Amino acid sequence: MEWFLWPLFVVHTVLAVVLFFLINLIGKHAIDFGYVSTSLFEEPNESLALNFFIRALFPTVFIILFSSAVVAFDKPDLRLGIIMVVPYYYLVRVGAIFLLNRHRLISWPRYIGHALFGILAAKVAYDYLVLPNRSLIPDLEAAGNELWLALAAFLYAVANKISTSDSPGARRRNAFINSHYKEARIRFGAQIDAKISDDLLKLIVYSVLIYEDYCRPPAIRALERLAFWKKRRTTGIMQVGSDDVLSDTESVNSGVDILTGSWEKYADDEIQQRVHMCISDYNKDNDYIFQVMDVMEILAKRADPSFRGAYDSIYAETALEYIEEIDSSNMTQAEMNSHAQKLRDVVEDSLKNTIKVIENSDVLSEKEVIAFKEAQLKWDDYAKAQAYFEQLEHEGGSMEPLVYNSTLENLTVNRIAELRQKIKVMHNR
Repeated sequence: MEWFLWPLFVVHTVLAVVLFFLINLIGKHAIDFGYVSTSLFEEPNESLALNFFIRALFPTVFIILFSSAVVAFDKPDLRLGIIMVVPYYYLVRVGAIFLLNRHRLISWPRYIGHALFGILAAKVAYDYLVLPNRSLIPDLEAAGNELWLALAAFLYAVANKISTSDSPGARRRNAFINSHYKEARIRFGAQIDAKISDDLLKLIVYSVLIYEDYCRPPAIRALERLAFWKKRRTTGIMQVGSDDVLSDTESVNSGVDILTGSWEKYADDEIQQRVHMCISDYNKDNDYIFQVMDVMEILAKRADPSFRGAYDSIYAETALEYIEEIDSSNMTQAEMNSHAQKLRDVVEDSLKNTIKVIENSDVLSEKEVIAFKEAQLKWDDYAKAQAYFEQLEHEGGSMEPLVYNSTLENLTVNRIAELRQKIKVMHNR
Protein backbone atom coordinates (compact mmCIF):
# COMPACT_ATOMS: atom_id res chain seq x y z
CA MET A 1 0.00 0.00 0.00
CA GLU A 2 1.35 3.44 -0.96
CA TRP A 3 2.24 5.66 1.98
CA PHE A 4 -0.29 8.33 1.05
CA LEU A 5 -3.13 5.77 1.24
CA TRP A 6 -2.48 4.90 4.87
CA PRO A 7 -4.50 7.80 6.34
CA LEU A 8 -7.50 6.77 4.21
CA PHE A 9 -7.09 3.15 5.29
CA VAL A 10 -7.02 4.19 8.96
CA VAL A 11 -10.14 6.37 8.56
CA HIS A 12 -12.05 3.61 6.79
CA THR A 13 -10.99 1.05 9.42
CA VAL A 14 -12.14 3.36 12.22
CA LEU A 15 -15.47 3.83 10.44
CA ALA A 16 -15.77 0.05 10.08
CA VAL A 17 -15.27 -0.34 13.84
CA VAL A 18 -17.86 2.38 14.48
CA LEU A 19 -20.26 0.54 12.17
CA PHE A 20 -19.56 -2.70 14.06
CA PHE A 21 -20.54 -1.19 17.41
CA LEU A 22 -23.50 0.64 15.89
CA ILE A 23 -24.95 -2.55 14.43
CA ASN A 24 -24.39 -4.36 17.74
CA LEU A 25 -26.27 -1.57 19.51
CA ILE A 26 -29.15 -1.72 17.05
CA GLY A 27 -29.28 -5.51 17.25
CA LYS A 28 -29.30 -5.46 21.05
CA HIS A 29 -32.45 -3.34 21.02
CA ALA A 30 -34.07 -5.34 18.20
CA ILE A 31 -34.03 -8.79 19.85
CA ASP A 32 -37.68 -8.49 20.88
CA PHE A 33 -38.55 -7.88 17.21
CA GLY A 34 -36.84 -11.06 15.99
CA TYR A 35 -33.16 -10.12 15.66
CA VAL A 36 -30.89 -13.09 16.40
CA SER A 37 -27.59 -12.30 18.12
CA THR A 38 -24.54 -14.51 18.60
CA SER A 39 -25.53 -15.76 22.03
CA LEU A 40 -25.96 -19.04 23.84
CA PHE A 41 -29.24 -18.14 25.43
CA GLU A 42 -31.44 -15.85 23.36
CA GLU A 43 -34.05 -17.90 21.50
CA PRO A 44 -36.29 -15.53 19.58
CA ASN A 45 -38.27 -16.40 16.50
CA GLU A 46 -36.04 -15.05 13.79
CA SER A 47 -37.44 -12.29 11.59
CA LEU A 48 -35.93 -12.88 8.16
CA ALA A 49 -36.41 -9.33 6.88
CA LEU A 50 -35.09 -7.62 10.02
CA ASN A 51 -31.99 -9.83 10.24
CA PHE A 52 -31.28 -9.45 6.54
CA PHE A 53 -31.66 -5.67 6.71
CA ILE A 54 -29.41 -5.22 9.74
CA ARG A 55 -26.71 -7.63 8.61
CA ALA A 56 -26.64 -7.14 4.84
CA LEU A 57 -28.18 -3.75 4.07
CA PHE A 58 -27.42 -1.53 7.04
CA PRO A 59 -23.72 -1.16 6.05
CA THR A 60 -24.93 0.32 2.75
CA VAL A 61 -27.27 2.66 4.60
CA PHE A 62 -24.33 3.72 6.77
CA ILE A 63 -22.08 4.72 3.87
CA ILE A 64 -24.98 6.55 2.17
CA LEU A 65 -25.70 8.52 5.34
CA PHE A 66 -22.02 9.30 5.83
CA SER A 67 -21.67 10.45 2.21
CA SER A 68 -24.82 12.57 2.53
CA ALA A 69 -23.36 14.25 5.60
CA VAL A 70 -19.95 15.08 4.07
CA VAL A 71 -21.57 16.41 0.88
CA ALA A 72 -23.95 18.54 2.96
CA PHE A 73 -20.95 19.97 4.87
CA ASP A 74 -19.14 20.70 1.61
CA LYS A 75 -16.50 17.99 2.13
CA PRO A 76 -17.32 15.73 -0.84
CA ASP A 77 -13.79 14.30 -1.09
CA LEU A 78 -14.31 12.39 2.16
CA ARG A 79 -16.85 10.15 0.43
CA LEU A 80 -14.30 8.80 -2.06
CA GLY A 81 -13.40 5.18 -1.35
CA ILE A 82 -16.02 4.98 1.40
CA ILE A 83 -17.15 1.64 -0.03
CA MET A 84 -14.10 0.02 1.60
CA VAL A 85 -15.76 0.51 4.98
CA VAL A 86 -18.18 -2.34 4.17
CA PRO A 87 -15.68 -5.19 3.53
CA TYR A 88 -13.57 -3.88 6.42
CA TYR A 89 -16.67 -4.09 8.63
CA TYR A 90 -17.26 -7.75 7.76
CA LEU A 91 -13.59 -8.49 8.45
CA VAL A 92 -13.79 -6.69 11.81
CA ARG A 93 -16.82 -8.79 12.72
CA VAL A 94 -15.01 -12.02 11.78
CA GLY A 95 -12.07 -10.94 13.94
CA ALA A 96 -14.39 -10.23 16.88
CA ILE A 97 -16.12 -13.60 16.44
CA PHE A 98 -12.83 -15.50 16.71
CA LEU A 99 -11.44 -13.23 19.43
CA LEU A 100 -14.52 -13.93 21.57
CA ASN A 101 -14.45 -17.64 20.69
CA ARG A 102 -17.94 -17.50 19.15
CA HIS A 103 -17.07 -19.17 15.83
CA ARG A 104 -18.96 -22.37 16.72
CA LEU A 105 -22.14 -20.37 17.24
CA ILE A 106 -22.10 -18.83 13.75
CA SER A 107 -23.94 -20.07 10.66
CA TRP A 108 -21.02 -19.40 8.30
CA PRO A 109 -22.92 -19.99 5.02
CA ARG A 110 -25.47 -17.39 6.09
CA TYR A 111 -22.75 -15.00 7.26
CA ILE A 112 -20.89 -15.27 3.96
CA GLY A 113 -24.15 -14.78 2.06
CA HIS A 114 -24.97 -11.64 4.03
CA ALA A 115 -21.44 -10.32 3.53
CA LEU A 116 -21.40 -10.90 -0.24
CA PHE A 117 -24.83 -9.33 -0.70
CA GLY A 118 -23.88 -6.45 1.58
CA ILE A 119 -20.72 -5.70 -0.40
CA LEU A 120 -22.63 -5.94 -3.70
CA ALA A 121 -25.35 -3.60 -2.43
CA ALA A 122 -22.69 -1.17 -1.20
CA LYS A 123 -20.99 -1.26 -4.61
CA VAL A 124 -24.24 -0.39 -6.41
CA ALA A 125 -25.00 2.38 -3.94
CA TYR A 126 -21.46 3.72 -4.20
CA ASP A 127 -21.49 3.84 -8.01
CA TYR A 128 -24.97 5.30 -8.47
CA LEU A 129 -25.62 7.31 -5.30
CA VAL A 130 -22.34 8.18 -3.60
CA LEU A 131 -19.92 8.98 -6.43
CA PRO A 132 -22.17 11.50 -8.23
CA ASN A 133 -21.33 14.79 -6.53
CA ARG A 134 -24.87 15.78 -5.64
CA SER A 135 -27.05 16.01 -2.59
CA LEU A 136 -28.62 12.73 -1.57
CA ILE A 137 -31.53 14.44 0.18
CA PRO A 138 -34.77 13.25 -1.52
CA ASP A 139 -36.28 15.52 -4.18
CA LEU A 140 -39.93 16.11 -3.28
CA GLU A 141 -40.76 16.67 -6.94
CA ALA A 142 -39.63 13.17 -7.86
CA ALA A 143 -42.85 11.46 -6.78
CA GLY A 144 -42.01 8.29 -8.72
CA ASN A 145 -39.04 7.63 -6.46
CA GLU A 146 -41.26 7.86 -3.40
CA LEU A 147 -43.63 5.29 -4.89
CA TRP A 148 -40.75 2.84 -5.24
CA LEU A 149 -39.70 3.55 -1.65
CA ALA A 150 -43.25 2.91 -0.47
CA LEU A 151 -43.27 -0.40 -2.36
CA ALA A 152 -39.95 -1.38 -0.77
CA ALA A 153 -41.36 -0.55 2.67
CA PHE A 154 -44.43 -2.67 1.94
CA LEU A 155 -42.29 -5.66 0.87
CA TYR A 156 -40.18 -5.29 4.01
CA ALA A 157 -43.30 -5.28 6.21
CA VAL A 158 -44.57 -8.45 4.50
CA ALA A 159 -41.21 -10.21 4.78
CA ASN A 160 -40.91 -9.21 8.43
CA LYS A 161 -44.00 -11.28 9.19
CA ILE A 162 -42.07 -14.38 8.12
CA SER A 163 -40.26 -15.94 11.06
CA THR A 164 -38.25 -19.09 11.49
CA SER A 165 -37.56 -21.19 14.53
CA ASP A 166 -34.07 -21.19 15.98
CA SER A 167 -33.43 -24.94 15.75
CA PRO A 168 -30.16 -24.54 13.76
CA GLY A 169 -29.03 -22.00 16.35
CA ALA A 170 -30.00 -24.41 19.14
CA ARG A 171 -27.91 -27.14 17.52
CA ARG A 172 -24.93 -24.80 17.32
CA ARG A 173 -25.37 -23.86 20.99
CA ASN A 174 -25.55 -27.51 21.99
CA ALA A 175 -22.43 -28.26 19.95
CA PHE A 176 -20.64 -25.27 21.51
CA ILE A 177 -21.39 -26.42 25.06
CA ASN A 178 -20.61 -30.04 24.21
CA SER A 179 -17.19 -29.17 22.77
CA HIS A 180 -16.32 -26.94 25.74
CA TYR A 181 -17.44 -29.65 28.15
CA LYS A 182 -15.25 -32.27 26.47
CA GLU A 183 -12.28 -29.92 26.62
CA ALA A 184 -12.98 -29.19 30.29
CA ARG A 185 -13.19 -32.91 31.06
CA ILE A 186 -9.83 -33.50 29.43
CA ARG A 187 -8.11 -30.57 31.16
CA PHE A 188 -9.77 -30.55 34.57
CA GLY A 189 -11.77 -33.78 34.90
CA ALA A 190 -9.34 -35.58 37.22
CA GLN A 191 -8.93 -32.42 39.28
CA ILE A 192 -12.69 -31.98 39.73
CA ASP A 193 -13.34 -35.69 40.36
CA ALA A 194 -10.71 -35.71 43.10
CA LYS A 195 -12.56 -32.94 44.98
CA ILE A 196 -16.24 -33.76 44.29
CA SER A 197 -18.28 -36.96 44.38
CA ASP A 198 -21.80 -35.42 44.21
CA ASP A 199 -22.98 -35.51 40.58
CA LEU A 200 -25.26 -32.48 40.95
CA LEU A 201 -22.43 -30.37 42.38
CA LYS A 202 -20.16 -31.58 39.55
CA LEU A 203 -22.83 -30.49 37.07
CA ILE A 204 -22.90 -27.03 38.68
CA VAL A 205 -19.10 -26.76 38.59
CA TYR A 206 -18.83 -27.70 34.91
CA SER A 207 -21.70 -25.36 34.02
CA VAL A 208 -20.10 -22.42 35.83
CA LEU A 209 -16.75 -23.23 34.20
CA ILE A 210 -18.25 -23.39 30.70
CA TYR A 211 -20.26 -20.21 31.16
CA GLU A 212 -17.29 -18.29 32.54
CA ASP A 213 -15.19 -19.53 29.61
CA TYR A 214 -17.92 -18.31 27.27
CA CYS A 215 -18.03 -14.87 28.91
CA ARG A 216 -14.23 -14.57 29.14
CA PRO A 217 -12.66 -16.47 26.24
CA PRO A 218 -8.88 -17.15 26.25
CA ALA A 219 -7.96 -13.98 24.32
CA ILE A 220 -9.82 -11.76 26.80
CA ARG A 221 -8.35 -13.62 29.77
CA ALA A 222 -4.88 -13.05 28.34
CA LEU A 223 -5.55 -9.30 28.25
CA GLU A 224 -6.87 -9.39 31.82
CA ARG A 225 -3.64 -10.95 33.00
CA LEU A 226 -1.79 -7.88 31.71
CA ALA A 227 -3.81 -5.52 33.92
CA PHE A 228 -1.03 -5.35 36.52
CA TRP A 229 -2.30 -2.03 37.92
CA LYS A 230 -5.34 -3.75 39.42
CA LYS A 231 -4.61 -5.01 42.92
CA ARG A 232 -7.47 -7.54 42.89
CA ARG A 233 -8.99 -9.02 39.76
CA THR A 234 -10.75 -12.10 38.43
CA THR A 235 -8.49 -14.36 36.41
CA GLY A 236 -8.36 -17.92 35.12
CA ILE A 237 -11.01 -19.92 33.35
CA MET A 238 -13.41 -19.80 36.34
CA GLN A 239 -12.81 -16.06 36.88
CA VAL A 240 -11.99 -16.26 40.60
CA GLY A 241 -11.16 -13.01 42.36
CA SER A 242 -7.65 -12.90 43.79
CA ASP A 243 -4.76 -10.56 44.53
CA ASP A 244 -2.56 -12.89 42.48
CA VAL A 245 -2.88 -13.81 38.82
CA LEU A 246 -4.32 -17.33 38.73
CA SER A 247 -3.67 -19.95 36.09
CA ASP A 248 -6.64 -21.90 34.73
CA THR A 249 -5.78 -24.86 36.98
CA GLU A 250 -5.51 -22.63 40.06
CA SER A 251 -8.78 -20.88 39.26
CA VAL A 252 -10.57 -24.25 38.92
CA ASN A 253 -9.21 -25.31 42.32
CA SER A 254 -10.45 -22.08 43.90
CA GLY A 255 -13.76 -22.14 42.02
CA VAL A 256 -14.47 -25.72 43.12
CA ASP A 257 -13.69 -24.79 46.73
CA ILE A 258 -16.08 -21.82 46.58
CA LEU A 259 -18.93 -23.87 45.09
CA THR A 260 -18.31 -26.79 47.46
CA GLY A 261 -18.45 -24.45 50.45
CA SER A 262 -21.75 -23.01 49.27
CA TRP A 263 -23.13 -26.48 48.54
CA GLU A 264 -22.40 -27.57 52.10
CA LYS A 265 -23.75 -24.31 53.54
CA TYR A 266 -27.18 -24.89 51.99
CA ALA A 267 -27.31 -28.64 52.66
CA ASP A 268 -30.56 -28.32 54.62
CA ASP A 269 -32.38 -26.41 51.87
CA GLU A 270 -34.73 -27.95 49.34
CA ILE A 271 -32.78 -29.11 46.30
CA GLN A 272 -33.90 -26.44 43.83
CA GLN A 273 -33.27 -23.66 46.34
CA ARG A 274 -29.90 -25.21 47.19
CA VAL A 275 -28.80 -25.16 43.55
CA HIS A 276 -30.00 -21.60 43.09
CA MET A 277 -28.23 -20.31 46.22
CA CYS A 278 -25.02 -22.18 45.43
CA ILE A 279 -24.75 -20.45 42.05
CA SER A 280 -25.87 -17.16 43.59
CA ASP A 281 -22.94 -17.23 46.02
CA TYR A 282 -20.61 -17.46 43.03
CA ASN A 283 -22.30 -14.60 41.18
CA LYS A 284 -25.46 -12.94 42.49
CA ASP A 285 -26.59 -11.58 39.11
CA ASN A 286 -29.95 -13.16 38.22
CA ASP A 287 -29.11 -13.41 34.53
CA TYR A 288 -25.94 -15.28 35.48
CA ILE A 289 -27.81 -17.73 37.70
CA PHE A 290 -30.44 -18.63 35.13
CA GLN A 291 -27.95 -18.87 32.28
CA VAL A 292 -25.75 -21.25 34.27
CA MET A 293 -28.87 -23.33 34.89
CA ASP A 294 -29.53 -23.29 31.13
CA VAL A 295 -26.02 -24.69 30.61
CA MET A 296 -26.78 -27.35 33.23
CA GLU A 297 -29.85 -28.41 31.26
CA ILE A 298 -27.95 -28.69 27.97
CA LEU A 299 -25.09 -30.59 29.63
CA ALA A 300 -27.42 -33.10 31.28
CA LYS A 301 -29.74 -33.61 28.31
CA ARG A 302 -27.31 -33.31 25.39
CA ALA A 303 -23.64 -33.50 26.34
CA ASP A 304 -23.37 -36.02 29.19
CA PRO A 305 -26.45 -38.16 29.98
CA SER A 306 -24.74 -39.41 33.15
CA PHE A 307 -25.81 -36.09 34.69
CA ARG A 308 -29.45 -36.58 33.69
CA GLY A 309 -30.53 -38.17 36.96
CA ALA A 310 -28.88 -35.41 39.01
CA TYR A 311 -30.42 -32.68 36.87
CA ASP A 312 -33.88 -34.27 36.87
CA SER A 313 -33.85 -34.39 40.66
CA ILE A 314 -34.14 -30.58 40.64
CA TYR A 315 -37.52 -30.51 38.91
CA ALA A 316 -40.57 -32.57 39.71
CA GLU A 317 -41.77 -33.09 36.15
CA THR A 318 -38.57 -34.93 35.25
CA ALA A 319 -37.97 -36.45 38.70
CA LEU A 320 -41.28 -38.24 38.25
CA GLU A 321 -39.62 -40.35 35.55
CA TYR A 322 -37.60 -41.97 38.33
CA ILE A 323 -40.62 -42.77 40.53
CA GLU A 324 -42.40 -46.01 39.74
CA GLU A 325 -45.64 -45.40 37.88
CA ILE A 326 -48.89 -46.63 39.35
CA ASP A 327 -49.60 -50.15 38.10
CA SER A 328 -53.07 -51.32 39.06
CA SER A 329 -52.15 -54.93 38.31
CA ASN A 330 -49.46 -54.96 41.02
CA MET A 331 -51.01 -52.68 43.66
CA THR A 332 -54.00 -52.80 45.89
CA GLN A 333 -56.31 -49.77 45.85
CA ALA A 334 -54.90 -48.65 49.20
CA GLU A 335 -51.33 -48.84 47.79
CA MET A 336 -52.35 -46.87 44.72
CA ASN A 337 -53.93 -44.19 46.92
CA SER A 338 -50.78 -43.98 49.05
CA HIS A 339 -48.52 -43.78 45.96
CA ALA A 340 -50.64 -40.99 44.47
CA GLN A 341 -50.26 -39.04 47.73
CA LYS A 342 -46.46 -39.45 47.56
CA LEU A 343 -46.37 -38.20 43.96
CA ARG A 344 -48.47 -35.21 44.94
CA ASP A 345 -46.12 -34.43 47.85
CA VAL A 346 -43.07 -34.56 45.53
CA VAL A 347 -44.47 -32.12 42.99
CA GLU A 348 -45.86 -29.77 45.64
CA ASP A 349 -42.41 -29.53 47.27
CA SER A 350 -40.90 -28.73 43.88
CA LEU A 351 -43.58 -26.10 43.26
CA LYS A 352 -42.73 -24.43 46.58
CA ASN A 353 -39.05 -24.27 45.60
CA THR A 354 -39.87 -22.84 42.17
CA ILE A 355 -42.03 -20.17 43.81
CA LYS A 356 -39.14 -19.27 46.16
CA VAL A 357 -36.80 -18.81 43.21
CA ILE A 358 -39.22 -16.38 41.56
CA GLU A 359 -40.06 -14.46 44.74
CA ASN A 360 -36.39 -14.12 45.75
CA SER A 361 -35.37 -12.87 42.31
CA ASP A 362 -34.63 -9.14 42.15
CA VAL A 363 -35.79 -9.14 38.53
CA LEU A 364 -39.40 -8.65 39.68
CA SER A 365 -40.51 -5.33 41.10
CA GLU A 366 -42.22 -5.21 44.49
CA LYS A 367 -45.55 -4.69 42.73
CA GLU A 368 -44.94 -7.72 40.50
CA VAL A 369 -44.04 -9.92 43.49
CA ILE A 370 -47.30 -8.97 45.23
CA ALA A 371 -49.27 -9.68 42.04
CA PHE A 372 -47.51 -13.03 41.62
CA LYS A 373 -48.33 -14.08 45.20
CA GLU A 374 -51.99 -13.19 44.66
CA ALA A 375 -52.06 -15.11 41.38
CA GLN A 376 -50.50 -18.16 43.05
CA LEU A 377 -53.07 -18.11 45.87
CA LYS A 378 -55.86 -18.02 43.28
CA TRP A 379 -54.20 -20.88 41.39
CA ASP A 380 -54.08 -22.94 44.60
CA ASP A 381 -57.80 -22.39 45.09
CA TYR A 382 -58.49 -23.33 41.47
CA ALA A 383 -56.38 -26.52 41.64
CA LYS A 384 -58.12 -27.74 44.79
CA ALA A 385 -61.55 -26.90 43.38
CA GLN A 386 -60.76 -28.75 40.14
CA ALA A 387 -59.48 -31.79 42.04
CA TYR A 388 -62.63 -31.77 44.20
CA PHE A 389 -64.79 -31.60 41.07
CA GLU A 390 -62.97 -34.60 39.55
CA GLN A 391 -63.29 -36.71 42.70
CA LEU A 392 -67.06 -36.21 42.92
CA GLU A 393 -67.48 -38.79 40.17
CA HIS A 394 -66.10 -41.36 42.63
CA GLU A 395 -67.53 -39.88 45.83
CA GLY A 396 -67.75 -42.44 48.59
CA GLY A 397 -65.69 -44.98 46.62
CA SER A 398 -62.21 -46.32 47.25
CA MET A 399 -60.82 -44.40 44.23
CA GLU A 400 -61.86 -41.00 45.58
CA PRO A 401 -58.46 -40.10 47.17
CA LEU A 402 -56.59 -41.47 44.15
CA VAL A 403 -58.49 -39.22 41.73
CA TYR A 404 -58.14 -36.17 44.00
CA ASN A 405 -54.36 -36.56 44.48
CA SER A 406 -53.67 -37.50 40.85
CA THR A 407 -55.58 -34.45 39.60
CA LEU A 408 -53.63 -32.15 41.93
CA GLU A 409 -50.37 -33.82 40.88
CA ASN A 410 -51.04 -33.24 37.16
CA LEU A 411 -52.14 -29.65 37.67
CA THR A 412 -49.06 -28.96 39.81
CA VAL A 413 -46.67 -30.46 37.24
CA ASN A 414 -48.19 -28.18 34.59
CA ARG A 415 -47.90 -25.19 36.94
CA ILE A 416 -44.21 -25.92 37.56
CA ALA A 417 -43.56 -26.10 33.82
CA GLU A 418 -45.38 -22.78 33.36
CA LEU A 419 -43.33 -21.10 36.12
CA ARG A 420 -40.05 -22.52 34.77
CA GLN A 421 -40.86 -20.88 31.45
CA LYS A 422 -41.59 -17.68 33.36
CA ILE A 423 -38.14 -17.87 34.97
CA LYS A 424 -36.50 -18.15 31.55
CA VAL A 425 -38.47 -15.16 30.27
CA MET A 426 -37.51 -13.15 33.38
CA HIS A 427 -33.77 -13.46 32.82
CA ASN A 428 -34.06 -12.55 29.11
CA ARG A 429 -36.08 -9.40 29.52
